[in-house]
Amino acid sequence: MRWLLSMVEGLSAGLRVQESPLYRYPYRNAAEAFRGDTKRIADDIDAIMETYRE
Repeated sequence: MRWLLSMVEGLSAGLRVQESPLYRYPYRNAAEAFRGDTKRIADDIDAIMETYRE
């Protein structure tokens, strides 16, 4: 009976979903990513304001 269970587990191993590693470069956590995004948005807003100041 044990050999049957092992055989079924072996056959179903190909159907298991493999988890991919989390993409973290260049940020180590969500807070760093959020700070980076807000800095880029602020830089974009500053660039737009410069064009209207001229």
